[in-house]
Amino acid sequence: MKVYKPKNDIVLKAELHVHSRYSDGLDSVEKLVREAIKKGIEIISITDHDTLNGSLSAIELVEAEKLEIIVVP
Repeated sequence: MKVYKPKNDIVLKAELHVHSRYSDGLDSVEKLVREAIKKGIEIISITDHDTLNGSLSAIELVEAEKLEIIVVP
């Protein structure tokens, strides 16, 4: 197994398991993204069941508004 060691001690905060209203989550994609940014999260992955719509919506939002967060589909 390889372990990723960031250069220059860079550490990013990530939320890699979030569900939106596209599956069994309670919040909209927009709310999830904006709350993550407020909390200092730099990477988010919306992991809705059986659909990529949440991730795709998050990517569209981030690109349209030039938000400072990375979306992992």
